[in-house]
Amino acid sequence: MSMKKYSLILALTVGVAGVFASEATAAQVKPTSSEQSDCKRGIDSRSPWDDPEMSATVSYENGVLTLFVENFIVQCGAELVSYCKNDVPGELHFVVYDESDFQTDCFCPFDLTCTYNGILAGDYKIFFENKGGHVYLQAEAMINNGSIVSLKQANSLVGIYGDSAGSLAFTADADLVISVSGQVDVAIYDEAGCQCGQFTVEGPTEVSLASLPKGFYIISATANGLSHRLKIHR
Repeated sequence: MSMKKYSLILALTVGVAGVFASEATAAQVKPTSSEQSDCKRGIDSRSPWDDPEMSATVSYENGVLTLFVENFIVQCGAELVSYCKNDVPGELHFVVYDESDFQTDCFCPFDLTCTYNGILAGDYKIFFENKGGHVYLQAEAMINNGSIVSLKQANSLVGIYGDSAGSLAFTADADLVISVSGQVDVAIYDEAGCQCGQFTVEGPTEVSLASLPKGFYIISATANGLSHRLKIHR
């Protein structure tokens, strides 16, 4: 698979006994290296039901922390940017966003790899989140030489799409959280592709979807001419 270099943005929070050895007071730290894969989906497979599950691992070797995120879903042609925010004592936030200057309804899974130097070994709470601070994955573990830690799905959110400018999130309490401002047209589709719900709301807002039968759904929201899509499981 070909890889293309980018200055990537990944929100990963690490609450820790150790912090950056030489940059403990810095508000933002760029990765020493970052790579983004090409789109991993073929042009004939654009169905959201084909989206693979996202996963992430953190490894630590000779003072170098490596974050690897697999199957991060973002729009096709995305140019991902990444930094580490550590303005909260005892936490590291590895953040990701798309800096491309276009919008599309086409989405692809990408792999992301970032490395950071100077992080001390210690007990960490690790969170991978988006630019708006919504947590995707998390873990709590001792990080020392040779460690490999797998992040797990966060309890508070079972799915999210978007960035700080506008996003959809589905919580463990079956609430659809819409952070997009203005009128938002929402449609809900089941696994067969049949529309099973439709409504219009004024965002930002929260809408309970607890009445939906258990199963998988696609939530499509359109606001200001742009579409957001989220695959959820009730």
